[in-house]
Amino acid sequence: MQKIEAAIFDMDGVIVHSNPTHKRIINEFCQKYGLEVSDEELQKSIRANQSGLDSGCVR
Repeated sequence: MQKIEAAIFDMDGVIVHSNPTHKRIINEFCQKYGLEVSDEELQKSIRANQSGLDSGCVR
């Protein structure tokens, strides 16, 4: 078994800014299930997730 010499942890936004990808995927998910989510709700969700909470899609 090979010994792991190092590991990289990306605190979101430090190495890769993934919020645009998250936004696209959340929109695709909500559309698939007939839900709507506004840009404002997505921003609230992003801020809430950074605080350990989750708001998600709305009907």
